[in-house]
Amino acid sequence: MFWGVRGGGGNFGVVSSFTFRAHPLRRLVYCRNLIYRPHNWQGALRAYAEWTATVPDELTSIVSFLVPPPDWELGDAPLMLFGFA
Repeated sequence: MFWGVRGGGGNFGVVSSFTFRAHPLRRLVYCRNLIYRPHNWQGALRAYAEWTATVPDELTSIVSFLVPPPDWELGDAPLMLFGFA
């Protein structure tokens, strides 16, 4: 945060306070995170491409790649995560 306060550079913002109001949802919301190891990436990405071509616009999804931190106890190999809601 101090880097941002001193000027930071482009595309950087600092939020020191945030106020929000929650709103009730009209129906149940489903969400999930799926985790894949490297040997499954090709098939999982193919299935993801086919699946997202047919889902409604209201569904949001993301694919991320990361090396998990040690406290996750998932090893030190890269992982692919699918998240959707």
